[in-house]
Amino acid sequence: MQSAPKTADESSRLSTLAALGVLDTPADPVLDGLVRAAAQLIGCPISLVSLIDETRQWCKARQGLGVQQVPRELAFCAHTILQTGLLEVGDARLDLRFADNPLVTGEPHAIFYAGVPLLVDGHAMGTLCVVDHQPRELTPGQRTLLLDLARSAEHWLRSQQTTLQLQRVDADRRNLFDHMGDGMLLLDRNFRVIEANRSTARMLGHSPDELRQMRLHDLLPASEHTRLTRTALHVLKGVERLADWQVLRRDGSSFMAEVSTRVVDDQRFVVVLRDITQRHAQEQEVRLLSMAVEQSAQSILITDLNGNIEYVNAAALSSSGYAVHEMLGRNPRMLQSGKTPRESYTRMWSQLQAGKPWRGLLFNRRKDGVEYVEDASITPIRDANGRVTQYLALMLDVTEKRRLNDELEHHRNHLEDLVEQRTVALVAARRAAEAASEAKSAFLATMSHEIRTPMNGVVGSIDLLQRSDLSHYQRDLVDTVSESALSLLAIIDDILDFSKIEAGQLKLESEPVALVRLADSVCDALRPTAVLQGVDLQVEVSPDVPDWVLSDAVRLRQILNNLLGNAIKFSADTGRAGRVELSVEPCAPELCGHVQLRVRDNGIGMTTEAVHRIFQPFVQAESATTRRFGGTGLGLSICKRLIALMGGWIEVASAPGQGATFTVTLPLETAQAPRPVADDHSLMNVQSGPRFAMSGGPLVLVAEDNDINRKVIGHQLALLGVSVEMASDGIDALARWRAGHATQRHSLLLTDLHMPGIDGYTLAATIRSEEAGGARLPIVALSANALRGEIDRCRAAGMDDYLSKPVQIDQLGELMRRWLPLDDVHAAASLHAVDCHEMDVLEVELGPLAFDELALARLVGDDPALLADFRRRFVLSALNTIDDMRRAASQSDMVALGGLAHRLKSSARATGAVALAACCERIERAGPQCSAPLMHALMASMEDALAHVMTRLGAHLGEQAAGLPQ
Repeated sequence: MQSAPKTADESSRLSTLAALGVLDTPADPVLDGLVRAAAQLIGCPISLVSLIDETRQWCKARQGLGVQQVPRELAFCAHTILQTGLLEVGDARLDLRFADNPLVTGEPHAIFYAGVPLLVDGHAMGTLCVVDHQPRELTPGQRTLLLDLARSAEHWLRSQQTTLQLQRVDADRRNLFDHMGDGMLLLDRNFRVIEANRSTARMLGHSPDELRQMRLHDLLPASEHTRLTRTALHVLKGVERLADWQVLRRDGSSFMAEVSTRVVDDQRFVVVLRDITQRHAQEQEVRLLSMAVEQSAQSILITDLNGNIEYVNAAALSSSGYAVHEMLGRNPRMLQSGKTPRESYTRMWSQLQAGKPWRGLLFNRRKDGVEYVEDASITPIRDANGRVTQYLALMLDVTEKRRLNDELEHHRNHLEDLVEQRTVALVAARRAAEAASEAKSAFLATMSHEIRTPMNGVVGSIDLLQRSDLSHYQRDLVDTVSESALSLLAIIDDILDFSKIEAGQLKLESEPVALVRLADSVCDALRPTAVLQGVDLQVEVSPDVPDWVLSDAVRLRQILNNLLGNAIKFSADTGRAGRVELSVEPCAPELCGHVQLRVRDNGIGMTTEAVHRIFQPFVQAESATTRRFGGTGLGLSICKRLIALMGGWIEVASAPGQGATFTVTLPLETAQAPRPVADDHSLMNVQSGPRFAMSGGPLVLVAEDNDINRKVIGHQLALLGVSVEMASDGIDALARWRAGHATQRHSLLLTDLHMPGIDGYTLAATIRSEEAGGARLPIVALSANALRGEIDRCRAAGMDDYLSKPVQIDQLGELMRRWLPLDDVHAAASLHAVDCHEMDVLEVELGPLAFDELALARLVGDDPALLADFRRRFVLSALNTIDDMRRAASQSDMVALGGLAHRLKSSARATGAVALAACCERIERAGPQCSAPLMHALMASMEDALAHVMTRLGAHLGEQAAGLPQ
């Protein structure tokens, strides 16, 4: 067997064959039909269209042959492609090239072979051949037919070559189309998208397939559709259009695009889109800058490096009086008046030539000769390389401003004289206010003493009478008098408490309080009253409430007594079972460190209007309520003030017939339980029947200047089994103590605080100074003065305890058990310091309602219209500032709160709102580190002061409006 040699153009032939891209591709129906026709027409069982690559003969189409490829060295066709025409082998067994070929000796027993080379670009790619199992010879007609069929196969190969080339050209065009930076759309005459490139898809947010389902109208807002129709008419006439259009994205947003449109043929036109959003924004920015420069109130000039004017705006033309053509190209020295110091120009050019800006005053002259002053700022303009190319001058006419400043300076000097005069007047007013404050404090102390002194006799006598042998009728009368006396005392306490709050004299203590125990004890004390009135009183305390908190137990108990007492009172006799609930629980995490006390009842309830009034002094929910339930209308007002002083707030929710819920929120700091004090004194037995002195046992020295009170306390101590020695005043008491001091005759001193000669404070201080380190006599104050500051004075004078009149026998008995041990006398414990808040002297004198009627008139005169205008402006300003302060407080922004308080303080003082100004000053002094409880307390005080100021100013404005001419 002889293998066919390689073709002379083998390398080029293989390249052409590879470029056709037909090797190892699926069968083609055209070539399949061609080989079937060749086999039938020539009468051979096998017919092939085969291609010869470097190593094999691969059959693209075959008829009657099972294999698709054979090695090139066995292929008959490898010999055929060396021919220029038909290769015919009649009997391969007789041909030395093929006689021992396995394709001849074995399957497919190719005895006869006839093949025609298939040429493409002059290179033989393969053959069209027929094969028979018998030797034979083609007729001339069969040879011609085989040649014709071979030309058909060649045509198919060339068409494949052309198709592939077209595909490559189309791919290159498509690649160029897709990679263009601008968006491109190919549209038909109905504006339907035929094709869109990737840039368009990316620009619009649609995929190319989505775009091919759309019309151009879908990509433009409705406002552009009419314009599109007009533009299309021009484009179809062959006029290329370039314009800016608003284009829609898929997400509904739009952008500005530069659109170029031109005709491709009579059925299509192409649209090129370029996103010019950034360029449009830059152009808009330039336009805005140009408008800003042109319309600026400042004169703006741009000069070259020699100072020649290149640009001037309208303000510069207006201020100078020159026209544009008169200034362009000229030097600004044309404006000089000769009054600008030469040193100014020297420094200006020194700065500019060093590349630095310059600012100063230029004294110029207008075209009409009028001189004016300009505040000028001149700055070098640099190009992209940092080189100075021009100078920019910004100039503002300050002639009028300088004139006003001169006038203002003159008025300022005059105002300083006025301020000095006013300061002298204010100092005098402050001293008068301080004197008035001291007088009010003394008055409250006196009133407390004078009211409680007779009440002590009344309550004490009733208490003694209740413990004597009485008939049933007598006891009923005494109980009635006792209840009435205690009710009267409660009213007196409310009035005194309210007066102390108004005068700023009420101070709170801060000591450990067992909150759970206090809540239970208040409910236990009120439960008998509730049962008598058919009301179920319940208390529920959350286990998360701390055992001990820092607070004022007396005032906390007062708040709960008032709220629960009201709830019981208004829940009785409603036609249904009354129910009152007290719940104590911690607040939510956002109010950490706060506790809520909630009193809920199912009583008569209140209207919304009534809820807004109940915290006002001397006001109750309805006028009928006073007639039916009684009361002064001070309880809730005092509660609200006490809660505010504690740094908390109270809220009410109610509806008529549905009861009410009072919620008190207080900042309560957890405290340690107080150290227990051992008390191993024997209890004193209360005796029946009056007895003033006993043999043996402790002797109590009583200093009291009121005859009735001496009589009452004598009877009370006798009932307790205590011996008594009476002194009518401080001088008498001091003499009796001195007489028995050496023998320690007295075990305890009970002294009134306000006595003629020597008062209780002086008496205690004198005894302490004369004890000289010896045995210490327990001294207890008995005072009708209910002001909180008394305990401070008692402690300072050396006293050990304090009882406020009227004193009941149970309180006195507890005091005796504390200070009169039968076995051993312990050293007296010191009184605890009182936690006081600093108060402004004017607020102490005038209280939170302080208002200086004449303050504003002293500043601006007594013109009613002017005063009304100033007060009206203050009201508007104060209300706006208060709103800002409330927002700052809700956000715990103490820096902003302090700044707002400072701003309001000065205007409040000028208007006469003294207490409001004092509140603002305390908020300002609290500083950024102010705690949340203190902040709430300060804001509550300020709200009260503001409400009073608004009321006072409202009355003023009404009066002044009535007095003004109509």
